[in-house]
Amino acid sequence: DMVHMTEEVGDVCWYVACFCDDLQVHPAVVQSAVNSGYASGSKEYPKLLGADGVLDIFRVSENLLVLAMASSATVVQLLDAEGASTVPGSADVVKLLQGLGEALGVAAALLGVDLAQAFERNIAKLRQRYGDNFTSEAALNRDLFSERRVLEGTQTLGAGDQDRRP
Repeated sequence: DMVHMTEEVGDVCWYVACFCDDLQVHPAVVQSAVNSGYASGSKEYPKLLGADGVLDIFRVSENLLVLAMASSATVVQLLDAEGASTVPGSADVVKLLQGLGEALGVAAALLGVDLAQAFERNIAKLRQRYGDNFTSEAALNRDLFSERRVLEGTQTLGAGDQDRRP
């Protein structure tokens, strides 16, 4: 369902943000690539709708498979290039993350996911799960019902909501 797809895209966005932090690449550099990919994917989105106006999952799957294969090839080319640098912050690392960002943008558009909503709801989900601090206990003992309500936008967090977690 769309709630789950939005959650998964939000999770991938979180991982990309972590990569940016670890690899010393400013997120704004990747954000422009995500936006470019989203614009490109948005042009394809109408072609993925069936006659009934519903997203044709087979067409989407085909497009995502091609995207994954192309992204993998790009990563391999960048890493195999003679003299390619994997030093955090290097131009090659920036290119790699931009390619990843563009692929993420295309995938989100093909799935019909609103990226701003995915970012917002993913952060709200993590706030519901962890409050202000990550703990292994909270990671292992999740309240999936409450997380789902946050992802659906039917529950918002108020002050102290994270304190009600067991």
